[in-house]
Parts: sequence; C-alpha cells; structure tokens
Amino acid sequence: MVLVACVLVYAAGILSVGAYRAREDQSSTSDFDDFYLTARRFLDTGDVVRDYGVHNYPPFAILFFVPFGLVPIKVASALFNGLALAGFVLSVRLVDRWAAEEAGPLPRKADEIARAAGPIGMVLAYVTGCLIMGQMALFTLAMLVLGLHYIEKRRDVPAAFWLAVAISTKVYPVLLLPWLVLKRKWRLSAVAAGMLVVMNVLLPILAMGPTRAGQLYRGFYRDSIRGQSALRLAVIESNKMSHTNQSSALVARRYTRPTDSGVDGADGRPRMINLVDWDDTPIGIGPLRLARVQWLLAAAFAALVGATGWVCRHPARSVSMSRMRYEYATVILLSLLLTPISWSFYYCLCYLPLALINARVLAAWRGRRRAAFAWAAVAAWWLAVPAMASPTLRMCGFHLMATFILFVATCAAARGDAPRAASGKII
Repeated sequence: MVLVACVLVYAAGILSVGAYRAREDQSSTSDFDDFYLTARRFLDTGDVVRDYGVHNYPPFAILFFVPFGLVPIKVASALFNGLALAGFVLSVRLVDRWAAEEAGPLPRKADEIARAAGPIGMVLAYVTGCLIMGQMALFTLAMLVLGLHYIEKRRDVPAAFWLAVAISTKVYPVLLLPWLVLKRKWRLSAVAAGMLVVMNVLLPILAMGPTRAGQLYRGFYRDSIRGQSALRLAVIESNKMSHTNQSSALVARRYTRPTDSGVDGADGRPRMINLVDWDDTPIGIGPLRLARVQWLLAAAFAALVGATGWVCRHPARSVSMSRMRYEYATVILLSLLLTPISWSFYYCLCYLPLALINARVLAAWRGRRRAAFAWAAVAAWWLAVPAMASPTLRMCGFHLMATFILFVATCAAARGDAPRAASGKII
C-alpha cells in the first residue's frame, strides 16, 4: 500500500507540474507548448507552421499531436503526460517479466525488489525530466518495448505498427530496421516498411496535400537530417551546444576545441574542457574531406556500427529469445550513441537495457559468476544519477560514457549466449 501511495502521489504531482507549466503564450520552457501550438494551428488553418520550435520531427509527428490540440492546453498537457506515464508503467510491467527470466529464481524478497526497483531508480530522474518538459521519450520507450513484446509473440503486424510509429515520431529508432533484416525477419521487415510508407507518405499527403507535405519533408531533411547531422554539429556553432546535450558529436567537439557549453567557471568565464585545440581545416582521404574531429567521429561510429552488426549477425531462428532481447537493447543504445542530439530525458530509453543488465548482475551475484561489464554498467548508471546535478560532468559527457559502458555490457551479454544451428550444435 505504501508503494501504491507513493506512485499515486508522484503521478499526481508530476501531472500537476506539467499542466502548470503548459502555457499558450510560450512563457515556460515546456516542449509540449510547441507541440500543442503547432497542432492548434493545423486544426485552425489546415496548414503546418514551424514557428513554434517543432523542427526536429517529421510531418507524421505533427499529425500525432493533433488530437491533443482538440482540448485546452492544460487538459492536453495532463492527458499527454498521463499517457506517457501509463506507457512507462506498461514498459515496466513487460520488461520486468523479461528481467525475471534473465535473473532466474531469486531466493530473497530483497533480490526481487532490487530486480524490479533498481532499473527504475536508475532512470527516474530522466523520466521526471521528460514529464516536466512534456517530451516524447516515454512514448518512444513504450512503443519500442511493445515492438519487442510482439516480436516475441511472433505477431508481425502489431510489432511492425509500434516500430513504425516509433520511427515516424522520432527518427533514431530506424536502426531497428537493419536489425530486423540481419535477423532475417523478412515478413516483419516488409510490413514495417509498408507501414512507414503509409504513415510518412500517404497520411501527410492526405492531411496536408502533396505540395505542403513535400515542402515539410524537404525542410526536415535540410534542417534536421543534413543541417544537424552528427558530423556537421561537431564543427559548427548552433543552438544545440548546451551542456545538457551529451551527444557524441557535441562531447567530441568540447574535448577537441574550446566550446562554450553554458557552464561558467569560478572566474565567471565559460568553462572549457578541451584537451586539444583542433581547427576545422578539412583533411582529404580519397574523395572525402573532413575536419579532424569529423574523422574521429566517423571512425568511432564505424566501430560502433561494425561491433553491433557482428553481434547481431545471426538469424533469429538460431538464437535464443534472451539473446534477441540483448541485441534489441544494443541497437537502442547504438541509436543513442549515434544521434546528433541527446538531451538528458533521452536516457529514459536506457530502461530496457538497464533492466536486463541489472538482472544479469543479480544472477551473477547469486551464482558467484563473473559479469564484469554488467557490474561496471550498473555502477556507472547509479553514479550517473547524482551526476545529473553537475553541469560540468554533463558537459564532459558522463552519461554518454555510461551509455557506452552499457552498450559494451549488452554486447557482451549477447555474445555470451552462443547461437545454435538448426541441429542444435553451437555455431
């Protein structure tokens, strides 16, 4: 009863804060205000404007927010956050079942509590930030968890639907499509591709007209895909330089050249953490000409993608469902490591891999087995909780480093579950 009461108090408090911050005059910093005003403008005029800050979302995402524009902004904010919180609760219920399978029977009640509550504790700060800011991350988490749930159930249509909605509202889960191909999930891949066409081509054309839909997609590509790519953000000045953005591109930039990330030192001047001072002079290798920091990022990204592809190369029929979960979690983490923009609330998406790795730690502890990477990942993510209070640590990319350690842990966990041929022989 005490736990239920705490959850209810938290839910009531966070919904109230979100509704209080939601204002049509844009006097707060709630991102939901931008989503709402864009939806209202579409409902009032039939046109889509990008004046309110909704720049990094494809046109389908605008249609996703339209139902919230039908009610007053305070009600819409409470509804939006209520659905996001419900999605997180659903994610916890589904993922904890998988974590229970990974951990196996736990003799003590305290171990069961640690299995269920540990991952929530590690991401609660990011969940709270997401709800206060009125952001999409919890919806994305729920969609990705539902996608995996239906993959396990071998129900291709609902799995494809949830993956397609996740990709159509926030582009970075698109890396799950190559993973489906590597798993030889041909029917699921085809259905997901078809649903992406419906959501991102047919629906915008029907709702906005082909001309306006085309303009929005060209603007989205120009401003977000090309204009804010990771390699580009590493060498240009932009409004994404804040210490709260811990993407690989921005962290690499801070370490390789003096960069003002909005953190002042004791002397009142911007604090710099650069170890070297590289300029942006292009260096040509073959037909490519990139600055040194861009070559560094390109090499790092290639290594991350290559490692993920190697871990995930076996078809689904030859691997266990446990390994499938770890691979799925690895691809989610890869998307966070590659994305050019990674605000703090994006780390809600780490809940799934954290729950699996936390369960692995409990199983290793009970069986006196070694799981060094899993232990390191759990330790890093518990340290990441107080690190949220330090702008300097966030500027240094502490949470990016914790994400990388977790990525290594999920890769190691997947590799530790050897695939089998149809005969049952270990490959």
